[in-house]
Amino acid sequence: MDAIIADIAAKLNQQVTNVDQFLTEMSKFAEIQSEIDAARERIASLGTSCTELEDELVVLEDVCNEMQQNNNKFEHEYQLRKYRERKHLELEQVKGHYEYHCLAWTLLPSMLYQYLLPSVL
Repeated sequence: MDAIIADIAAKLNQQVTNVDQFLTEMSKFAEIQSEIDAARERIASLGTSCTELEDELVVLEDVCNEMQQNNNKFEHEYQLRKYRERKHLELEQVKGHYEYHCLAWTLLPSMLYQYLLPSVL
């Protein structure tokens, strides 16, 4: 009988130890739950930050696109001004040659009259 009592006492002591361990672990449950809640809040905050960052990146992309369009516009206007200036200079050269030839044709009869006519007479 002493052996049976000793066996029951050992089993009860093991159960008491197991209950103590269980209670110790359960006391940590509230702390673990609060850490999980804090982690959820940080994840939610991180998600919000990512959304805000995405929105800012879209705005930045729009600004970059607008700047690129302005640069293209300015470059186009600059090239157009250079082209117009080149064409204006070419026109001035053509006008100069034309005026020279017109002047030559207007002076030609009087020059012919002045130089050729006296030798014929």
